[in-house]
Amino acid sequence: MKHFTVFSETRFARTMFVDQITPREDPVEIDGVINGVDKELVNLVKAMNKFPGIRTIESCAGHGNKPPAIWFQPDSIEDLPALLYWFDRCHSGCYWPVRIYTDCSADHVTWMVKARVDGEEAYQEADKIAEYMERYIDEQSQPEEGCAIG
Repeated sequence: MKHFTVFSETRFARTMFVDQITPREDPVEIDGVINGVDKELVNLVKAMNKFPGIRTIESCAGHGNKPPAIWFQPDSIEDLPALLYWFDRCHSGCYWPVRIYTDCSADHVTWMVKARVDGEEAYQEADKIAEYMERYIDEQSQPEEGCAIG
């Protein structure tokens, strides 16, 4: 029972085989911190983490033959609209649906955004979405033009 968590006498939840997890061999540095981010998704992960209240957790580039995905958590539900806006086809030209998951122990909620295509097409979409996000973030950080007081 080493890999199970007991909920009650009759309910168990499977946990990860921690002893089988090994560090990635090709870590990527983001803002001076080495993370296990797949290199094909670095631009999108960087852009996502610039949104207030958004923290990415994990990524999988799909190994070229499956749609890539990024797992993340918001600090608050109110932090989501500005981020999720860019995964909609009518705003970025790419449709990456967002799903919500919990683990087997129902301990916490994790959000996942996943491409609908795979390989190079998906990586190009990831970069395109990241570019839109970066442009939006840059625009939001610019002071508003208007009349000077005084």
